[in-house]
Amino acid sequence: KHLAEFYQCEGIVMERGMTLRHMLGYLKEILNALGFERIKFMPSYFPYTEPSVQALVYHEAKGEWLEVLGAGMFRPELLRPLGIRYPVLAWGIGLSRLIMMKLGLEDIRDLFKNDLAWLASRPIGG
Repeated sequence: KHLAEFYQCEGIVMERGMTLRHMLGYLKEILNALGFERIKFMPSYFPYTEPSVQALVYHEAKGEWLEVLGAGMFRPELLRPLGIRYPVLAWGIGLSRLIMMKLGLEDIRDLFKNDLAWLASRPIGG
């Protein structure tokens, strides 16, 4: 299920000599820091990056893999007009999905409902 608005945290790394391997390493470190241990990457398509991947994490309670971010290396033809001649890694992490997983929610609309009893029953913090 989706909402009309989309919330995402973006990351960009610009550095000479960066490769897909570097990007996958960064993504694994970020997802590990968010508490995910079982991570896999799948090839994907995004119009502005090549190669592109999506990262999936294993959701223990559901017993399934869930996509949490998309990433890739910006295509050189997008960077040349800006005068950038070296690789640029980029990724976007869907914040709503991470919050849903943390709170054990099944429906993204539950994040935005105004049920005060439900809100009061949710712990603050960890």
